[in-house]
Amino acid sequence: MSGWLLRPIIGRFIQWTSSVDRYQSLIWVSAIGFALLHFSNYPLEGVRPQTVIAILFPHLVAGLLLSWTSQWNGLRWSIYLHILNNALPALFVLKERSLI
Repeated sequence: MSGWLLRPIIGRFIQWTSSVDRYQSLIWVSAIGFALLHFSNYPLEGVRPQTVIAILFPHLVAGLLLSWTSQWNGLRWSIYLHILNNALPALFVLKERSLI
């Protein structure tokens, strides 16, 4: 896209996000996006909608916590928490299989 077309869009987005009232909705949008990005981690062919919601709910909660952490403590701490969230179950599986 050309700069002349993209600049007004980015300007409106910055104005929208700079409002204090919008922080909560941005946290929810990023949490929902986080949950939907993890949607592809599971084979969901023939699965009931209730099961899909049950599978995605923990990712939504994690997305809310990570978004809130990023907002108030910085992106670095949000990344650290995400690494910890992914590493702990992996370490338990590796320990159970006597690989560590």
